[in-house]
Amino acid sequence: METRKTILAIFVILFAALPSVAFAYTTQIHAPAVLQNEDLGVLTTIQLNITSGNGTVDIKGPSVVGSSTIASAQSAAIAAASYLGLNESKYKFTYYIENSVNVSGPSGGLALTLLAVYALKNAQLYSNFTVTGTITNNGSVGPIGGIYDKAQAAKQNGMNYILVPTVQNGSTEDLLYYISQQMFGIPLFEVSNLSQALPYTRASGHLTPGMLRINLTQYYNTSIHNSSIQCKNCNESYFVQLTNYTLGYVTNETEMIPSNFTSAKDQLLSNLKQYSTISDKGYLYTGADLAFVEYATSYTLAHSNSYTKQSAIALATNVSDYCALLSPPQLTAANYEYVVGGELRQSLGIATLNESIPEINSSASTDTIIEAMGSVAEAQAWCSAANEMYNIASEIGGSPVYESSSMKNAAMKIINISEQYPGIYLTAAKQDYSQGEYSAALYGATYAKALASAGPSNYSTAMQTHIAGVAYNATNGVWPAMFADSAMFYLQQANYTKNSTLKMGYISSAYSLANLASYLSGINGYISKNLIPGNSTSTVTSSSTPESSILLTDAFNNESRQIMALGVSVVGIHGELEVFAVLLLIFLIIILIMLARINKLIKISKFSNQPRSSGRENGRARRRM
Repeated sequence: METRKTILAIFVILFAALPSVAFAYTTQIHAPAVLQNEDLGVLTTIQLNITSGNGTVDIKGPSVVGSSTIASAQSAAIAAASYLGLNESKYKFTYYIENSVNVSGPSGGLALTLLAVYALKNAQLYSNFTVTGTITNNGSVGPIGGIYDKAQAAKQNGMNYILVPTVQNGSTEDLLYYISQQMFGIPLFEVSNLSQALPYTRASGHLTPGMLRINLTQYYNTSIHNSSIQCKNCNESYFVQLTNYTLGYVTNETEMIPSNFTSAKDQLLSNLKQYSTISDKGYLYTGADLAFVEYATSYTLAHSNSYTKQSAIALATNVSDYCALLSPPQLTAANYEYVVGGELRQSLGIATLNESIPEINSSASTDTIIEAMGSVAEAQAWCSAANEMYNIASEIGGSPVYESSSMKNAAMKIINISEQYPGIYLTAAKQDYSQGEYSAALYGATYAKALASAGPSNYSTAMQTHIAGVAYNATNGVWPAMFADSAMFYLQQANYTKNSTLKMGYISSAYSLANLASYLSGINGYISKNLIPGNSTSTVTSSSTPESSILLTDAFNNESRQIMALGVSVVGIHGELEVFAVLLLIFLIIILIMLARINKLIKISKFSNQPRSSGRENGRARRRM
């Protein structure tokens, strides 16, 4: 009897210990990667062996494993066990990564998590798909890079589809997904978390791919009233010419998009019809600007045969040569806005190329090359716009003038004020200044301040009234009038939409455009006072006093819109105030400044920049035409 009890006890002990000795689940998955600095995707196999343990996670195979990859594997174990209601500390997770010398980066996180889920269930994954995406402890799937190269590797290795992280509608990543899917004929399915991913791991056969979701914002074109802003001191017909040129230029590029991108082409052409309707309503700049922003997408798709470093460099070089060869016509009092506008955009194109060419040269994946091509397209569009402005300026003609000596100091003062708003516009302003193009430098620094400074935090009737008031009083010249007009367009859009996010985006655009119109209205007044008849070798002195330059700078530097408007008038920019009104305005300025400095009653407000809405969300601020 004792012997039986002893034997039974031994069996009980052995049975209880069995899981820690014999428990072993193994499964595998295909995962894509990008070879660094080779713009080449590879598909590797990852296996997972799970045994009883204390929660340790090991990665075998590669000679070097990056810390981010190890952290990703640890998160994968936690997320998988949590999803199944298990405790990961009771297991040991040993991953084996084949065909790799070294591994770094967290983008294999989702693949490692799916492996852990199936291994813990003692089940096998289908072998007809691959997956990429980072993972968190709670199972959320995060962003990745190199999707183009990964999709190519997946297709070459016979995969039927790829699971990828969900990205923002109309973003650069969204465009990259679409390009990768269409170029290689492999569907990409977006997932935000582990729960969304798991159903795809049980699917077999062909699944229907998604469509590119270009930014299809539908503007309220039929409801908006026609433009009512009246432009002073300008001939609007020339801006109609510029708008039509821009719409035609972008349409021609869009028509060149090849057949494998038909869905995108149709959406882009539909957008262009919408922008044409907007311009027909009299919102010339708005229609041209929306088309201008779309150009980068059309260009990138139309040049899909250039997604290599060598071809992209050749494209960038051609655009660079084109931009460098542009030469502004003779400056006159009648054409200066188009000459100055062209000089600024030519500098913006060159500055953009100076950013994008190094990106192409140092690219770690084809994704980087494609994104940089968007910047090359932007440079092409800016320089093409500059060329058309130069043509218009030549057509306008007039008697030669040159910039007075005081404009150099004024330009430097405005650049110094705008130093707190770094970006492409400030870079262009400095470039123009170094070339002696001081009017263009004034324009560039003004753009930097108006478009990069912060916007309203809420929408109200008072805010709408304020924006409209600024816009209607900032029409000294064609550019201020067009920006003021655009501000009114976005105000109407804000009134029509019921979407709170869109509403704030529209009001923010309206605010920054009204500011830009107001600033440029003042700048135009200053420039017109400092254009001296003759050529640059003339000895005629400036008709503008040094005090006017100082007052203009003070007005520009003042963040209060009311003081800004008064300061602009005091400089004598519009030339419409009587002596009494001028003295009264000076008195009001002095009172306001004293109150601001002594009692600190006037607080500096910051206004935000509208995010780029064209599907090129790549860390840049939205760049306007």
